[in-house]
Amino acid sequence: GRGLPVQLLPVMTGAYYYATPENNWKELVQPFLPDWPLPPYRFVPGLNPHPFRHPEGHLYTDGSAPEEETWDPKLSWEEDRHWLRGLDLFDHRFYWEAHEVWEDLWVDVEGPPRTFYQGLIQVAVCLHHFGNGNSHGARKLYHSSVAYLEPYRPHQEGVNLDQLVESLQTCCRAILESEEEFPQMKIQV
Repeated sequence: GRGLPVQLLPVMTGAYYYATPENNWKELVQPFLPDWPLPPYRFVPGLNPHPFRHPEGHLYTDGSAPEEETWDPKLSWEEDRHWLRGLDLFDHRFYWEAHEVWEDLWVDVEGPPRTFYQGLIQVAVCLHHFGNGNSHGARKLYHSSVAYLEPYRPHQEGVNLDQLVESLQTCCRAILESEEEFPQMKIQV
């Protein structure tokens, strides 16, 4: 089930624990946009409020998606705050949130880079499903995300796609090798 995340949690949270203002912790922990705080929780359906649809969500206004700055396609990836926000969110396992940010870019972009963004969105949703025990959804999105990213390998927009795809394959290995369509669930009474 959730063995890998449990084993990796101390490694991933160590930077937060040992960070101090003197060692530039913001740049170490959140390197792309240290001035844009991470959300207070990762959205998991059924576990916590939807970020912008539920009145208790951390981005709730009137139930519609929050208004973001207008995306400027002329910016390089190093200057694009939306792109960098998605990277920070993804790197901190806010997979649903990263998918939302990148989806805004995907909607506005035209031409070949559109499928690159679609591939990254699907990687984020694959990992979101994986973390929530939806092996069928994770397996399906693993295959489509890798197919979308293949033409852009080895690098695109600063992303080492060879490393990303290899890490995704390692993470999803058990569900890729399994014939199980749905995770085993039991009703406890």
